[in-house]
Amino acid sequence: LLDEREMVEVQGLVQKPGKILIYPSDSLDEVISQASGLGAPGEKGEQPKFVHIFSSNGSTHVVALRDYYAGLSPLDIHWRGGDRVFFQSEQPQNMEDSEYTDGSVRASIQVLGQVQKPGIYPYSDTQGFYYYFSAAGGPTELSNFRAIEVIRARDGKQTSSFYNLTDSKVPNIQADDIIIVHALEDDETVVNATSVLNSIATAILAALAF
Repeated sequence: LLDEREMVEVQGLVQKPGKILIYPSDSLDEVISQASGLGAPGEKGEQPKFVHIFSSNGSTHVVALRDYYAGLSPLDIHWRGGDRVFFQSEQPQNMEDSEYTDGSVRASIQVLGQVQKPGIYPYSDTQGFYYYFSAAGGPTELSNFRAIEVIRARDGKQTSSFYNLTDSKVPNIQADDIIIVHALEDDETVVNATSVLNSIATAILAALAF
């Protein structure tokens, strides 16, 4: 028989981020189980409070894990190949928080994947990639500095670009971009990231100056 499972990517605050195979009707609990449980790796790994699902058909779902386990927010998902699941500590912006008093939408940056505090952060045209990277708490021990993805939607079209921070290729960030810090693959080793960490430290100091 053909394997009817779908490949789904799991990132964020889980023990083993990466790609998993699940059946279309599997529950969120099965996703968590295949990612070896919730929480960033380490004795004091931060625990997620929300799950943010980007379906390959273009739809998105956000559920508070507390409500999910209390049975208040049932998650009826039919998994498809290419779906992305992010477990994060910060609550995604709701529409009330994302609008100015005149009704215009406030620009933001989403930082997802292998950072300490995945979530949505206000956009500023005076800040760059490392500012948002540091605002999201910086890297986890599984961050792959060679695989930084920036997703950008313009005029109804979505583009995805990858960057290698170890080659000093820093993404140019624009309003409403989505930054995804991918996890190291099983056969990859941690790279020498001194320059990356120095850039994060510089961004933190610059932010404190304002």
